[in-house]
Amino acid sequence: MGVGDAETGRPRCESRQCNQRAELMHDEKGGKETGIVAIALPCLGGANLDFPEDSTAYSRRGANWMWEVLGMWDTPDKDAEFVRWVDGVMAAMTPLSLRNGYVNLSCDQGPEWLRNLYGSRDKWARICALKKAFDPHNRLRYNKNVARAALLQAPASSSWVPSWVRPSWMASVVWALVFLVVCRVGVYVQPNWGLALYLVRRLGSSNSAAA
Repeated sequence: MGVGDAETGRPRCESRQCNQRAELMHDEKGGKETGIVAIALPCLGGANLDFPEDSTAYSRRGANWMWEVLGMWDTPDKDAEFVRWVDGVMAAMTPLSLRNGYVNLSCDQGPEWLRNLYGSRDKWARICALKKAFDPHNRLRYNKNVARAALLQAPASSSWVPSWVRPSWMASVVWALVFLVVCRVGVYVQPNWGLALYLVRRLGSSNSAAA
C-alpha cells in the first residue's frame, strides 16, 4: 500500500483564500522517523474547468486547490501515532475547507461524508441510479459504498434517496395479511392443530399408507 505497509489519507478541496491554509500545513508537517508524512496541494485548473461541474462524478465546485494529507509507515506499533497525526491535520483543516473532494484518495469516513464529496444532491441521485443499473446486487462494495451510504444517510422519504434502497412497507403489509389468512384457514380446517400441523399430519399419514 504505497511506500510503507500501512497508509491512510484524507483529501479535500480548497477555495481561493489559501494563505491561512498554507501556514497551517507548514506548522503541521511534523517529522516521523519510521515512516513518511506528506501534505499534497495540487492546483485545480486547465481541463478541470473545460466541462460543467455536474458532467463528471468528481466535484470541484468552488475550489481552485485540493489538499491531501498522507501518512505511511512500516510497523504496527506506529499505527496510533500516524493515524493521530493525519486525523489531527484533518481536524485543523476541515473548518477551512469545502465538503467536496476526490473520492479515490481517501479512506471511507461515513455516508454523510461520501454524499457531500460528490457535490450536489442531483449528482448524488444520478450516481445512485448508475449504481442500481450496473451493480444491482451491490457486488462492488469493498469501500466507500454508494448503496450503503444511500440507505444510511437519509430517511426513506427523502426524494433524492433511490427507491431501490427504501424499505418496502407495502410488501410487509401484504405478507402480514397472507399470514393472517393462512392462520384463519387453519382454524377452520383443523381447530386443534392449525393449518401447519394439519398438513404435517396429513403428510405423515400419506407416508405411512405408502409404506
